[in-house]
Amino acid sequence: MKRACALAMIALSLAIPRWGMADEPTRAGPIRIEKSLGGLKGSVEVVVDNHGIPHIYAESEADAMFALGYMHASDRLWQMDFNRRAAQGKLSEVMGADTLEHDTFVRTIGLNRLSKETADRIENHPGFNDNMIAYAWGVNSYIAENMPDGLSAEFRQMDYLPDPWTPVDSISISKAMAWELCGSMDDLYLGALIEKLGAETVDELFPVDRYKEVPIIPDEKPRSRRGEAIQGRDRLDGETLTRGEVPTSPGFDPPPAEAYLAAIEGASYRHRILGSDRFVGSNNWVIDGRKATGRKPVLASDPHLGFSLPSVWYAAHIKAGDLDVIGVTLPGLPLVIIGHNRHIAWGVTNTQADVTDFFVETLNDERTHYLHRDEWKNLDVISETIKVRGAKSRKLKILKTVHGPILPGSEADISMQWAGAAPGDDAQTFYLLNHAVDYDDFAAAMQTMGTPPQNFAYADSSGTIAMWVAGLFPIRAAGRGRAPVDGASGDFDWEGFIPRIDTPHSVNPRQHYLASANQRPISGEYGRYLGYEWDPGYRARRINDLLSSNRRISTEQMKRFQADTFDTLAESALPSLTAACKDAFEEGKLYSRALDVMSQWDFVTTADSAAPTIWWLWLDRLRESVWEDEWRAAGIDLREDSWGHTGLNKWMPPLEVLERMIVEEPNSKWFDDVATESRETIVEIASKSFRAAVDELRGRRGDDISQWSWGVNNRLRIDHLSGDPALRRGGQALAGSDLTLRATGSGSDVTGGPSWRMVVDFRNLDNLSCIYPGGQSGDPASRRYDDMIDAWTRDEYISLPFHPAPDRFSEEQVERRLTLRPPLPHVESTIP
Repeated sequence: MKRACALAMIALSLAIPRWGMADEPTRAGPIRIEKSLGGLKGSVEVVVDNHGIPHIYAESEADAMFALGYMHASDRLWQMDFNRRAAQGKLSEVMGADTLEHDTFVRTIGLNRLSKETADRIENHPGFNDNMIAYAWGVNSYIAENMPDGLSAEFRQMDYLPDPWTPVDSISISKAMAWELCGSMDDLYLGALIEKLGAETVDELFPVDRYKEVPIIPDEKPRSRRGEAIQGRDRLDGETLTRGEVPTSPGFDPPPAEAYLAAIEGASYRHRILGSDRFVGSNNWVIDGRKATGRKPVLASDPHLGFSLPSVWYAAHIKAGDLDVIGVTLPGLPLVIIGHNRHIAWGVTNTQADVTDFFVETLNDERTHYLHRDEWKNLDVISETIKVRGAKSRKLKILKTVHGPILPGSEADISMQWAGAAPGDDAQTFYLLNHAVDYDDFAAAMQTMGTPPQNFAYADSSGTIAMWVAGLFPIRAAGRGRAPVDGASGDFDWEGFIPRIDTPHSVNPRQHYLASANQRPISGEYGRYLGYEWDPGYRARRINDLLSSNRRISTEQMKRFQADTFDTLAESALPSLTAACKDAFEEGKLYSRALDVMSQWDFVTTADSAAPTIWWLWLDRLRESVWEDEWRAAGIDLREDSWGHTGLNKWMPPLEVLERMIVEEPNSKWFDDVATESRETIVEIASKSFRAAVDELRGRRGDDISQWSWGVNNRLRIDHLSGDPALRRGGQALAGSDLTLRATGSGSDVTGGPSWRMVVDFRNLDNLSCIYPGGQSGDPASRRYDDMIDAWTRDEYISLPFHPAPDRFSEEQVERRLTLRPPLPHVESTIP
């Protein structure tokens, strides 16, 4: 990947601490600092606790957000600058030509233009707009105060200075995150498979319905927070593709599969704008007072993202006027994304909905017009200039149809339509959540969510719990949009979006809990197509089993659930697999001994166990043995990347398809190796793949199975955004896997997973149990750069105080106190 190579070339030295010795408390007590900063209208007290987390107290929200901007910049300015450049297609300005492909893709899909249009739209929301402007002033106050020599080492090593911060920069980071969480090229892959394997086969192997699935929204009539049933609306009409139907228009000749695969190749890494890799899952769940031992709701949330240093998240507490909220922020945005206030708590998981479609366009020879609904329409032509360090600027010409921009990298003219391509109020959603006081406020916030669609778990102090699958879900005129379609006919155009009030949600369910883990949001009875790219449903099965089987659940149990390492797929499939191999190996030999280990495994993925190591390698070789022969026969290579939003899928059918075959269809035709004359069943394929796995482990670690423990290779690795290995952290052996609730690895370097763990107990809001794998500071010389990593690996939590006033902190809780004041004498001014 060119961008990664370019970053790795940056030789970063350890940064000068942003605060000098300010993050080291003295024996005399916490350090006290006073600063006078233009842009403030009143004094702000910032208490930095003994984890480096700021608690901001101000009279006005604008002043509080100014202080948050100042604190973000003081700890994370280079990260913020890097991310805004990545989000706006401006990396080449400082990185040179190696990041041109990245910038070209970002400009083509229009994130830079979208950010500007959305920032303009925010001006219609005065409170939020004021906060955004004040936040930018806080960032810029820090920049001005430290220019040039006080800035972090990354700027000096790369020899550039940051531009002033603007609200557009904040929005660009949120838009890039939106693309990473719901942008997808998977329909192009299915289009290639349809040509090579046939539509019926693709429907069978990539089903919308998953085996043994447990949808997020329970199969019961929604209930209000008072418990009465709400009348169900009429079944929504619209879509459906009958099984095996290929969406076509008269006279439409689809391009060859190679055109679709070329388009994927052209965006195979670039569609991860902020470098979060394929770790965009998550868990959240909530129990009501009937299920909680403390008789009050308890909410748990752990979003899964790619790890990085500086860390993805920045924890903060903000108290100003009626606002009193605590949780994690994204550096660059004046919002708490996951957390709680005095009244409500919320957590999010990625819905992983299908909100991106592809259209094969018909252009005239001059490439000035395109055909749409029997009319030749003017192509929109957008000109962009990408500045390139050390080289001439690159001129970019982007062609756009009614559906969206035409993607580079393919001989066919393929346009992309994305639900997030229009300016929206997504950031406003979190502003409303930060201020919400009850379920009605929460429901109102859900009506503003666009992209990325998210599953919001909710609880409040009155005892209400809820889950809302919120966002924009397209309504297609025909088909499901699971493969590229004819753009000229207009037959498959989007007709709008499912009304937000009708998106799946549940309030106070009879089961007394709600849980999401990136599984299907709701059963097919819902009547609208939402997608097919769900994560494998094993985390969802496990948390539903734990929540349903325990009559009462404590807060400590909720924490243990987040650390649970039970493998539900192994529980389901291994008995059939080991039974299939029972007569395949000579007793006492290595194969037989390894099979005994598998037969005796309790399906718990501990770091010192050999069973998970054997299981994961066996599963990999089994999947290859089942699918690779058909793919090769069809002329399709099994790529090293993965479809969907998880690396678990690889470029193969979902794991549940294989699970069903193992458990219920041992003679399935898919077990047969088409490259041989004989007809294989599960017996031959399971034993063959098991031999291959054991042979590989013997070659790596010898014949002593006790040396095959999971933790030998399943180890944490957190890279610095620059790619500099000197700034990397990790090396700890980790229990759990990507199939367990403790979503940590697949038997090699663990570079993503639970990026923030939080448990909110409404019996005790004064102390938030939380942790993330990193630290508050972006400065490698600071002890706050990585100080929470070890605790995170041990499944420990810090207790984050939620005090209503700065004088409530004991001296032992405080690292430093910072007072920010307006200049004296204070002159009223209007922020431009």
